[in-house]
Amino acid sequence: ALQSSLQEQQKGLNYLSTTVEDLSRKAPAEVSQGYRSEVEGVLGRWKKLSAQLAEQCQKLEERVLCDAMKCLFNTQNDIKTLKKWMAEVDVFLKEEWPALGDSEALEKQLEQC
Repeated sequence: ALQSSLQEQQKGLNYLSTTVEDLSRKAPAEVSQGYRSEVEGVLGRWKKLSAQLAEQCQKLEERVLCDAMKCLFNTQNDIKTLKKWMAEVDVFLKEEWPALGDSEALEKQLEQC
């Protein structure tokens, strides 16, 4: 949004530069130099702010991408862990249950649960 707004404001800045040039041609030398000096200051600040905005947007995009990659990596790890757990549960559920009289084996299976 800021970049879009910056592009929209560029038109106004271009108009300002053109208008000052036109006025400078018609004005006395001292006045003309004052106009140009002020416009150069504005253009310098504009250029600096535009560069800062571009740099900050780049950093933000990189950070968002990095955060998204970390999230994706964590999700992939969670999926792997879940699949492993599901496979172990599947094996456990397919095992034969011990006879009701074998309390030691039954206790071990309950601990696994």
